[in-house]
Amino acid sequence: MTRSTAKYLLLLALAVVLFYWKTLLTNQFTLIIGSEGVDQTYAWLHFWVHSIWQGHVPLWDPYAFAGSPFAGETLTTVFYPLRLLFALVPLNNNDAISPRFFDEYLALTHLLCAWFTFAVLRELGRSHFASFVGACAFSLGGLLVRMIWPQYIESCIWLPAVFLFLLRSLRAERRDRALVEAALGGLCLGLSILTGGMAFFIMQAIFAVTAVLFYGASSPSARGIGGRSHWIRMGLILGVALVVAGGLGAVQLLPANEYSQVSIRYIDGGPFPAAEKIPYHRLVP
Repeated sequence: MTRSTAKYLLLLALAVVLFYWKTLLTNQFTLIIGSEGVDQTYAWLHFWVHSIWQGHVPLWDPYAFAGSPFAGETLTTVFYPLRLLFALVPLNNNDAISPRFFDEYLALTHLLCAWFTFAVLRELGRSHFASFVGACAFSLGGLLVRMIWPQYIESCIWLPAVFLFLLRSLRAERRDRALVEAALGGLCLGLSILTGGMAFFIMQAIFAVTAVLFYGASSPSARGIGGRSHWIRMGLILGVALVVAGGLGAVQLLPANEYSQVSIRYIDGGPFPAAEKIPYHRLVP
């Protein structure tokens, strides 16, 4: 890491702190209230932390619907490793997770996103300043700051990391290096699954597949004598990334798939079986 890169990484940290100055630098504000997504996330997180401290992973929730599979609901984020940070921090005087640390964790999430975005822009050959501006725009603007569910934010931050390692794998000259980078891209995609933000993981998986196919089709190697070996290489890169992502995410995907077959969803007009297709007359704008 060069001195200039380190300087801009610190500037990104400063930008995140200034962006969230109300929650990080004062005691008057918190992001933990005012949104159903955050309120419910905080309750789930509180139950998860107490379960971890008691020495077991919470697979069953005895408090909701007279008991329900805690791991079957993806938004509970049972298996996301970064949530272990909450288990390392003592509870406050009310025997609850500190709202201040919750706010700090959300800020850390945006900082990781900024660093990942900075790295992928540098990989694309952009200047330090342009990469800094792009990282601020993605991590501190639009969707990522208007999202009411923290799990979706946690899922989105892995997109630039997925792109970074896929790009490195596609550009690698040696096959073994390309497969290692592809596996790292799959690891980041798997972490996106574990966040519970399933809609965004699906979009990221579509992005990964189409990005590799686009790169393969637009490369000069796709035509001519070496075209077959070129596409075999593309297939290996994509296959390794998806297998690693699916293998890591299986701990969440399998129980969620089982749970979805017997759960209900709340739509216009009342609850409806999640395993059935929503009738057209029940759809609303």
